[in-house]
Amino acid sequence: MNLEYFHPLFVHFPVALTLTGTGLLIYGALKERAELLRAGLVLLVLAGAMAVPTYITGQVARSVMEDSSAFNRGLPMLDTHEDLGLTSLAVLVSLGILAGIGLVKGTGKGTPWGLILMALAASVLIAVTAFYGGRLVFEHGIGVVVGRSEK
Repeated sequence: MNLEYFHPLFVHFPVALTLTGTGLLIYGALKERAELLRAGLVLLVLAGAMAVPTYITGQVARSVMEDSSAFNRGLPMLDTHEDLGLTSLAVLVSLGILAGIGLVKGTGKGTPWGLILMALAASVLIAVTAFYGGRLVFEHGIGVVVGRSEK
């Protein structure tokens, strides 16, 4: 297995965890269910943790792919994806820390609307980041190997 294949292994975790965690927070707040709020917070902590290896493996994938012809065709989009990835890393780690504090302190009687708004913003950010990553693969063939026969 080549190093560039590690990014696709990690990339889906922060996306799925952020979107699901945000959904649980919203649903838990609307239904006033503390266990759903806690579950959402746990998922956001995990999303923040998984953002770190996702970003690191993205950097590794970029360095490995720099010699490919698809790399040069998709460079502006790749730069946008990388910039969004760095911003996503910062936001998700911050959100994960705040969610962890919320878990330790307990959700109390109030609804963490500020955290929910931040989670919504993080969800939009991670979705846009993933959109650009998907375009790199499907439109520019970044990371796609053509003509390799399997034995």
